[in-house]
Amino acid sequence: KTNYGAHLFQYAGIRTKDIATFGSGAGTVDDPWGITTDKEGDIYFTQLGGNFRVQKLDGKKFQPVYVLYQDAIMDLNRFEMPTDIALDGLGNIFVIDTELKKVSKFANTGAAAGQVMSLGKRGLATAEFSNARGIMVDDNIVYVVESGENRIRRFQYSVSESDIPDRENQP
Repeated sequence: KTNYGAHLFQYAGIRTKDIATFGSGAGTVDDPWGITTDKEGDIYFTQLGGNFRVQKLDGKKFQPVYVLYQDAIMDLNRFEMPTDIALDGLGNIFVIDTELKKVSKFANTGAAAGQVMSLGKRGLATAEFSNARGIMVDDNIVYVVESGENRIRRFQYSVSESDIPDRENQP
Protein backbone atom coordinates (compact mmCIF):
# COMPACT_ATOMS: atom_id res chain seq x y z
CA LYS A 1 0.00 0.00 0.00
CA THR A 2 1.40 3.39 -1.00
CA ASN A 3 1.39 6.61 1.01
CA TYR A 4 -1.58 7.69 -1.12
CA GLY A 5 -3.66 4.62 -0.22
CA ALA A 6 -3.26 2.80 -3.54
CA HIS A 7 -2.59 -0.91 -3.57
CA LEU A 8 0.20 -2.08 -5.87
CA PHE A 9 0.59 -5.66 -6.91
CA GLN A 10 3.85 -7.24 -7.91
CA TYR A 11 4.05 -10.37 -10.01
CA ALA A 12 7.01 -12.56 -10.72
CA GLY A 13 7.46 -14.94 -13.62
CA ILE A 14 8.94 -18.21 -12.50
CA ARG A 15 10.77 -20.30 -15.07
CA THR A 16 9.55 -23.85 -14.74
CA LYS A 17 11.42 -25.60 -17.57
CA ASP A 18 12.73 -25.35 -21.12
CA ILE A 19 10.13 -26.59 -23.60
CA ALA A 20 12.56 -26.82 -26.53
CA THR A 21 16.34 -26.82 -26.59
CA PHE A 22 19.07 -26.44 -29.18
CA GLY A 23 19.09 -28.82 -32.12
CA SER A 24 18.21 -29.22 -35.77
CA GLY A 25 15.34 -31.73 -35.61
CA ALA A 26 11.62 -31.39 -35.02
CA GLY A 27 10.86 -30.02 -31.55
CA THR A 28 14.26 -28.34 -31.19
CA VAL A 29 15.30 -24.71 -31.72
CA ASP A 30 18.23 -23.00 -33.43
CA ASP A 31 18.11 -19.19 -33.60
CA PRO A 32 14.37 -18.70 -32.84
CA TRP A 33 12.68 -15.48 -34.00
CA GLY A 34 8.89 -15.40 -34.00
CA ILE A 35 6.52 -17.04 -31.53
CA THR A 36 2.77 -17.17 -30.88
CA THR A 37 0.21 -19.42 -29.20
CA ASP A 38 -3.35 -20.52 -29.91
CA LYS A 39 -6.37 -20.82 -27.60
CA GLU A 40 -5.45 -24.43 -26.74
CA GLY A 41 -1.98 -23.39 -25.56
CA ASP A 42 -0.13 -24.85 -28.55
CA ILE A 43 3.09 -23.00 -29.38
CA TYR A 44 4.14 -21.92 -32.87
CA PHE A 45 7.60 -20.58 -33.63
CA THR A 46 9.96 -19.67 -36.43
CA GLN A 47 13.70 -20.12 -36.44
CA LEU A 48 16.55 -19.24 -38.76
CA GLY A 49 18.63 -22.35 -38.06
CA GLY A 50 17.90 -26.05 -37.94
CA ASN A 51 16.02 -28.09 -40.51
CA PHE A 52 12.43 -27.22 -39.66
CA ARG A 53 12.07 -23.45 -39.77
CA VAL A 54 8.41 -23.30 -38.71
CA GLN A 55 7.06 -25.59 -36.01
CA LYS A 56 4.03 -26.23 -33.85
CA LEU A 57 4.46 -27.79 -30.41
CA ASP A 58 1.62 -29.42 -28.48
CA GLY A 59 0.90 -27.12 -25.53
CA LYS A 60 0.68 -29.92 -22.97
CA LYS A 61 3.49 -32.29 -23.95
CA PHE A 62 5.63 -29.79 -25.93
CA GLN A 63 6.04 -32.38 -28.69
CA PRO A 64 6.07 -31.51 -32.41
CA VAL A 65 2.65 -31.69 -34.07
CA TYR A 66 3.67 -31.63 -37.73
CA VAL A 67 5.76 -34.35 -39.38
CA LEU A 68 8.38 -34.33 -42.15
CA TYR A 69 7.15 -35.86 -45.45
CA GLN A 70 3.53 -35.63 -44.26
CA ASP A 71 2.96 -31.94 -43.62
CA ALA A 72 4.09 -29.32 -46.16
CA ILE A 73 4.90 -26.83 -43.40
CA MET A 74 7.76 -29.17 -42.43
CA ASP A 75 9.24 -29.49 -45.94
CA LEU A 76 13.00 -29.04 -45.93
CA ASN A 77 14.03 -25.84 -47.73
CA ARG A 78 10.46 -24.45 -47.78
CA PHE A 79 11.54 -21.39 -45.80
CA GLU A 80 14.78 -19.43 -45.95
CA MET A 81 14.35 -16.72 -43.33
CA PRO A 82 10.96 -16.97 -41.58
CA THR A 83 11.05 -14.07 -39.17
CA ASP A 84 7.52 -14.11 -37.79
CA ILE A 85 4.36 -16.17 -37.46
CA ALA A 86 0.70 -15.37 -36.77
CA LEU A 87 -2.67 -17.12 -36.58
CA ASP A 88 -6.00 -15.90 -37.90
CA GLY A 89 -9.36 -16.34 -36.15
CA LEU A 90 -9.76 -19.81 -37.67
CA GLY A 91 -6.30 -20.88 -36.50
CA ASN A 92 -4.70 -20.81 -39.96
CA ILE A 93 -0.96 -20.21 -39.85
CA PHE A 94 0.64 -17.22 -41.60
CA VAL A 95 4.41 -16.96 -41.98
CA ILE A 96 6.44 -14.04 -43.30
CA ASP A 97 9.73 -15.07 -44.94
CA THR A 98 12.12 -12.13 -45.19
CA GLU A 99 14.46 -13.78 -47.68
CA LEU A 100 11.70 -15.07 -49.99
CA LYS A 101 9.88 -11.71 -49.58
CA LYS A 102 6.47 -13.34 -49.24
CA VAL A 103 3.73 -14.56 -46.93
CA SER A 104 2.70 -18.22 -46.78
CA LYS A 105 -0.53 -19.59 -45.34
CA PHE A 106 -1.09 -23.10 -43.92
CA ALA A 107 -4.16 -24.95 -42.70
CA ASN A 108 -4.04 -25.83 -39.03
CA THR A 109 -7.06 -28.09 -38.55
CA GLY A 110 -8.71 -31.09 -40.14
CA ALA A 111 -7.30 -33.37 -42.83
CA ALA A 112 -5.46 -30.44 -44.49
CA ALA A 113 -3.61 -29.41 -41.30
CA GLY A 114 0.00 -28.49 -42.10
CA GLN A 115 -0.74 -28.09 -45.82
CA VAL A 116 -0.29 -24.95 -47.93
CA MET A 117 -3.41 -22.82 -48.41
CA SER A 118 -4.13 -20.39 -51.21
CA LEU A 119 -3.92 -16.66 -50.67
CA GLY A 120 -5.86 -16.05 -53.88
CA LYS A 121 -4.44 -14.64 -57.10
CA ARG A 122 -3.94 -10.97 -56.20
CA GLY A 123 -3.17 -8.77 -53.22
CA LEU A 124 -1.30 -10.64 -50.50
CA ALA A 125 -0.67 -13.60 -52.83
CA THR A 126 1.42 -11.52 -55.23
CA ALA A 127 2.87 -8.96 -52.81
CA GLU A 128 6.62 -8.82 -52.24
CA PHE A 129 8.06 -7.40 -49.06
CA SER A 130 11.31 -5.58 -48.46
CA ASN A 131 13.01 -6.62 -45.22
CA ALA A 132 9.75 -7.80 -43.62
CA ARG A 133 10.07 -8.45 -39.88
CA GLY A 134 6.60 -8.99 -38.46
CA ILE A 135 3.12 -10.25 -39.29
CA MET A 136 -0.24 -9.99 -37.53
CA VAL A 137 -3.67 -11.26 -38.61
CA ASP A 138 -6.95 -9.86 -37.29
CA ASP A 139 -10.47 -10.22 -38.74
CA ASN A 140 -9.34 -11.24 -42.25
CA ILE A 141 -6.80 -8.42 -42.31
CA VAL A 142 -3.09 -9.21 -42.57
CA TYR A 143 -0.55 -6.61 -41.43
CA VAL A 144 3.09 -6.92 -42.47
CA VAL A 145 5.89 -4.84 -40.94
CA GLU A 146 8.52 -3.82 -43.48
CA SER A 147 11.49 -2.30 -41.72
CA GLY A 148 13.30 -1.89 -45.06
CA GLU A 149 10.59 0.51 -46.25
CA ASN A 150 9.69 1.97 -42.84
CA ARG A 151 6.04 1.00 -43.19
CA ILE A 152 3.29 -1.39 -42.15
CA ARG A 153 1.24 -2.79 -45.02
CA ARG A 154 -2.38 -3.91 -44.71
CA PHE A 155 -4.06 -6.62 -46.80
CA GLN A 156 -7.56 -8.01 -46.73
CA TYR A 157 -7.88 -11.66 -47.65
CA SER A 158 -11.06 -13.41 -48.58
CA VAL A 159 -12.42 -16.50 -50.28
CA SER A 160 -13.88 -14.17 -52.91
CA GLU A 161 -11.39 -12.79 -55.45
CA SER A 162 -13.60 -9.72 -55.89
CA ASP A 163 -12.97 -8.73 -52.26
CA ILE A 164 -9.21 -8.57 -52.69
CA PRO A 165 -7.96 -5.06 -53.53
CA ASP A 166 -5.99 -4.62 -56.73
CA ARG A 167 -2.98 -2.37 -57.31
CA GLU A 168 -5.16 0.62 -58.28
CA ASN A 169 -7.35 0.34 -55.18
CA GLN A 170 -5.17 -0.79 -52.31
CA PRO A 171 -6.59 -0.91 -48.77
